[in-house]
Amino acid sequence: MLKVRDVMTRDVLTLTPESSLRDAADLFTRHHVSGAPVVACHTVVGVVTATDLVEFLSVTPLGENEEDGMEILVERPTLEGWSDEEVPGALYFTEQSRGAGDETSPRFELGERTGDVFAEHTVDEIMTVTVQWLSPESSLVAAAEFMQYAGVHRMLVLEHGRLAGIVTTSDVMRAVAQGRLGARRDVQHH
Repeated sequence: MLKVRDVMTRDVLTLTPESSLRDAADLFTRHHVSGAPVVACHTVVGVVTATDLVEFLSVTPLGENEEDGMEILVERPTLEGWSDEEVPGALYFTEQSRGAGDETSPRFELGERTGDVFAEHTVDEIMTVTVQWLSPESSLVAAAEFMQYAGVHRMLVLEHGRLAGIVTTSDVMRAVAQGRLGARRDVQHH
């Protein structure tokens, strides 16, 4: 029987309670992850996700005028100045939203600001402190069932109270696709 230990990621990116929300956002963006455990003195004390960051932003005033110190400028392509015959196809707008192939072109630019709300707040203010976890010896099927029941996409793996890894729905799907969970069904591609 396949166990969590067999598919989990062992090198887990973590944050500390004192990490700024900017640090969290940068970590998520740089490593293309949507969450991380929060660790203090080798003990998992919470979890913070991209959803937590978005929820924080949704209830935090960002400064709607210059006096508040923050202005966010988003450059959006428009049809202004185009005649009916010149209207570009969807590819034009896709390329524009990605910086037209220029990897260094920012999609969003922060205007002049006196404060950065993400830099001014810490992870411990928004993290979830109730941590759900699995043992590395748990069966992968049980892990998948629990993640589905709990509506989560990742589970921490703790061994003797210490962070041993993380298992995600992607890890489970990969094991299924590789036929590691038992009989593999034929899949028709459309």
